[in-house]
Amino acid sequence: MSYEDMGGIDFNNLLKCGATVAGVAGGAVADPYLPEVACRLSQLQALTTGRTPVQILTGKKTTVPVPACKATPLGQKGIGVEQAIRPLRAAVYVGQNPSVVWLGAAAIVGVPLLLGYMLGTRSR
Repeated sequence: MSYEDMGGIDFNNLLKCGATVAGVAGGAVADPYLPEVACRLSQLQALTTGRTPVQILTGKKTTVPVPACKATPLGQKGIGVEQAIRPLRAAVYVGQNPSVVWLGAAAIVGVPLLLGYMLGTRSR
């Protein structure tokens, strides 16, 4: 009788895959930005606990204390977690300072209106 491969497990590929996964996991754990990402995510969770999005934008205070995070300087080598730092910092800042959203919306609407008004009165 001859043995036919019926889709069994290839242990060489399994070991290679395991080594790759272990290498990636080791790189992720050694990333210098991982502690700050975890801290920023806990800040976002604390900022949204017990508040609806409307309450967040209107400035209702949080019911859970928001932990402080130590900012990691940008430009360090890692596996790419650095790309998540700036959006997370911005999201936390907006969650802590909801007036920024209203000021940004006012600027987006107000600046073109002001320019149009100024150009319209200048041509008369």
